Amino acid sequence: MVTHGPPHLRLDETISGKQIGCRYLSRFIKDVKPMLSVFGHIHEAAGAALVTYENEGTEEVVAKIKDLRPAINKTQEANGAMYYDITGKATGMVKEKQIMFVNASIAGPGRHPPAMGCPIMVDLELPYHEPNIYEGIGEREIGTISSWICN
Repeated sequence: MVTHGPPHLRLDETISGKQIGCRYLSRFIKDVKPMLSVFGHIHEAAGAALVTYENEGTEEVVAKIKDLRPAINKTQEANGAMYYDITGKATGMVKEKQIMFVNASIAGPGRHPPAMGCPIMVDLELPYHEPNIYEGIGEREIGTISSWICN
């Protein structure tokens, strides 16, 4: 899921200490449960966090928030490109129990120095099926999203 601004309480803290993310977006994300939520807007809160949810009675609650900002290391390629690679931080994610939140802001707010300063890269394994697994189920649209993504 890609949005302009952050959900409430997820990498949304301003320099003044206020958490100004969208409460409606936060509820929507809880309902939809995407594996990845990418946003920006709050430049000073750039980085990534892995959130684990658990069911407590009938109410879903946040069990753990792992701030990945201290663990993110810059990578420099031979051509001089710089980025933060958080690929390994998402290994073994539990679908519908964990969400990776990434505030991909690069520049700092106003005259402040950049929060992260370069792009963040994450590589998630998305569910898919191999061609020909569902032979005989009907006409297939080879090469389209509908033929490669399983719900």
